[in-house]
Amino acid sequence: MMSGAPLVPIALVWVSGMAAARLTWGYPAAPAAWGLAAAFAVGLAWLTWVRAALKARPSTAARRHREGMVGAGPVYAWRRLAGTVLFLVATGLVGGWYYLGWRLALAGEVASLLGEPREWCGTVIREPVVREGRLEAVLRSQHVVTPARGAIHPTRDPVAATVLVRVASWNRRAPGVGEMVSVYGTAAWPSPPRNPGEFDYAGWLRAQGISAIVYAQAPGSLQVCGAGKLGPTARVAAWLRAHFLAGVRRYLPEGEGAVVEGMVLGMRSGLSPDLEEAFRRSGLIHLLAVSGSNVALVARVVRSLLGWAGVRPALAGALLGTWVFAAAASGGASVGRAAVMATVMLLGKLLGRPAHPLNSLALAVVFLTVLNASSWEDPGFWLSVAATAGILGMSGSSRFPPGPTTAESNGGARLLCVERGGLEVVLASLVRAGREVLAVTCAAQAAVLPVSLYHFQQACLVAPLSNLLVFPLVGVTTVGGMASACVASFHPALGVGFWPLGLVVRVMVHLARFWSEFPGAAVVMPAPRWPHVVAYYLVLAWWWGWLKSSLLPRRGPWTRPRVVLAVLVAVVALALGVATAPPRHVLQVVFFSVGQGDAILLWRPGGPAMLVDCGPAGDRYDAGADTVVPYLHRQGIRRLDLLVITHGHADHAGGAAAVMQNIPVRELWLGPGVVAEGPAGVVRRPEAGWSKTLAPAWEVLVLHPAPDATSGMTAAQVPGAVARPGDPGEDAEYADDGQNDMSLVLLVRYGETRIVLAGDLEREGEEVFLLQAERYCSGGIDLLKVPHHGGGTSCGEAFLQRVRPRIAVIQVGRNPFGHPCGETLRRLGQAGAQVWRTDLHGAVVARTDGCYLTVRSILPAGPGR
Repeated sequence: MMSGAPLVPIALVWVSGMAAARLTWGYPAAPAAWGLAAAFAVGLAWLTWVRAALKARPSTAARRHREGMVGAGPVYAWRRLAGTVLFLVATGLVGGWYYLGWRLALAGEVASLLGEPREWCGTVIREPVVREGRLEAVLRSQHVVTPARGAIHPTRDPVAATVLVRVASWNRRAPGVGEMVSVYGTAAWPSPPRNPGEFDYAGWLRAQGISAIVYAQAPGSLQVCGAGKLGPTARVAAWLRAHFLAGVRRYLPEGEGAVVEGMVLGMRSGLSPDLEEAFRRSGLIHLLAVSGSNVALVARVVRSLLGWAGVRPALAGALLGTWVFAAAASGGASVGRAAVMATVMLLGKLLGRPAHPLNSLALAVVFLTVLNASSWEDPGFWLSVAATAGILGMSGSSRFPPGPTTAESNGGARLLCVERGGLEVVLASLVRAGREVLAVTCAAQAAVLPVSLYHFQQACLVAPLSNLLVFPLVGVTTVGGMASACVASFHPALGVGFWPLGLVVRVMVHLARFWSEFPGAAVVMPAPRWPHVVAYYLVLAWWWGWLKSSLLPRRGPWTRPRVVLAVLVAVVALALGVATAPPRHVLQVVFFSVGQGDAILLWRPGGPAMLVDCGPAGDRYDAGADTVVPYLHRQGIRRLDLLVITHGHADHAGGAAAVMQNIPVRELWLGPGVVAEGPAGVVRRPEAGWSKTLAPAWEVLVLHPAPDATSGMTAAQVPGAVARPGDPGEDAEYADDGQNDMSLVLLVRYGETRIVLAGDLEREGEEVFLLQAERYCSGGIDLLKVPHHGGGTSCGEAFLQRVRPRIAVIQVGRNPFGHPCGETLRRLGQAGAQVWRTDLHGAVVARTDGCYLTVRSILPAGPGR
């Protein structure tokens, strides 16, 4: 397999070992176990390889071949095969051990400095960003001072000491790259994902080399102390970046300037959310990330400028310029991958040895993960690697014959050398160039499709057409942006070159918005599972001619062995996907972690789905848009058969607007205090005694409120000012309006399993509820959603004696009310319930087949009593 690129399988197993080790992170003995296993596998692989080499020495093998003897050849081949397999296994184990060691080193330097206000002193190494009045800067710390004890902690490891500084209410000039600053604040670990499929922000920060976040409350907490410590390459890169940004921000409007910054330096901080979404939906988001075309352009320009000095000085200058540009850009994994590949290619030309493109890509993967073992946790890493592999696969496949143009690593800039021969030659060259752009775009889109679906659940269908139209403007924008900034740095009057550049960028923005609004531009699809991804890439590798086998018979057409092997492995992978998929008869109950609020999803794979409450919504966080809807898309849930809003408080109803805008709802049940418009058969106000059958053996009953309990209440519009997770405003505002005691209480019966979702029921409501629930909850229930976030006015002794839950789930976040109340936890423990809390355990997922009920949490913490 891939005999011309032996580093490819090594890189695959290396990163696979890291991914496997990440699953064992948190176990104290994991690094030692991985280290011992890696040492044992390396030794065994080495012994097997040496024995195979000694058993069939070249002289003996040649003599036996001349004499027509057989026997040593097959033995030697099988031993070499065994040695190769053991070597790959050892490589994966070493990769996992290296990842765990990296994580320990990253955490060990800062772990003792968390949780207490300290003064962090260091150098700003990346361009600070100001968002919504909050400053974010990346600081490479040099020492930390604890004022309470007067202790100074020098930070030895410059990577582990890299922290993200956040200063609230920022209203001053942001510090520049290379300046020494002092920040007084409290450091904390980045929050891990709290819901299934949620974006791993902590992993993304680790991929950037950031180990902790320092929170400062006032602008005066950050002081500039002078010049910091930067290397010569970093200083040159910072100087170039500062001059480029100054020119762009001076002469271009905010929107066009943000696009130029993204295309040249990969900086998206100035992009508005709607413009970034337009580029994503139109399939042009890759233009805003620095990748192969930018690096190749810089290397080509430097090499052309130094051509008078000779071939070797020009190649050396191109190599230096590549890394200076990579340091100046903010492209992350994509620019690092492109810089390493360019380095391998340039070194190959310097040494007079050709470099295999796939080998260069594999070497880039290994090199980046050695520098930062968490770099693969960045989605951009996989998007860049997959797109590059796809384009390289296209260029090496006979199904896509290369045209007369030279394809860059991401289908970017091309130089068309057209001879003067009339209009026909020009048109033919344009047609061939357009054909190649379409082929490159289709190849890249095909390669990144599983990665894009896994992380974003979105497939762009208009990408080939949008890239074909925008392609002529890409080179003009990139080259024009660099040239205009360089010219304008000599005199402000020379900034007139930005005027035509602004027109070109404006056309590009209009094209992006047009294609993003095109019907069917981006299709929402469920996230694939790992067996499906494996099967997909095996078929793709076969299509591009990468998959070969010498174990199959070679009679018949030359493609037959690859066809048979690809089909067999793909069928096995798909069968594993079917075997490991959740059974369709199992009901899944997801208690989302949305802070101080409720959001509960009940669904069956490929069957009905029911959502109870939608969590809070605010300026910075909307539980419906940010948590519930992405999970529904990820699981392929295209419709809600039943949406229930238990009452009108913002911590339950705030996210409903986003849910209803993105997911069709067949039937809507509204509790007290909620107003919604819709057909009479869709919007209903249920009362105790109502029931609905969603599927065989799946019934939903309303146990509260009684029909006469809400006769005196008038529905009120849900307030527009809603609370965020951890923001307790909703309880303070609605403490005495009676909606908590009137909230809907549901009993879900699935086979023999009984689940009670009690809303925000309090003591008075519980007394009324007990009169209705006697016939349904006798004998106890299996699972209880604890009412009112575990507050002291809920879960009275009479209530718990009636329902007698085996498992209790408390949906709660940071709040000043003391939720959950210690007395409530004590009563739940005395009732024999296992208590799960979303503030400690993250989202809680329960599964039942109607007989047995299992519960797990997203965060690794066990239940309490």
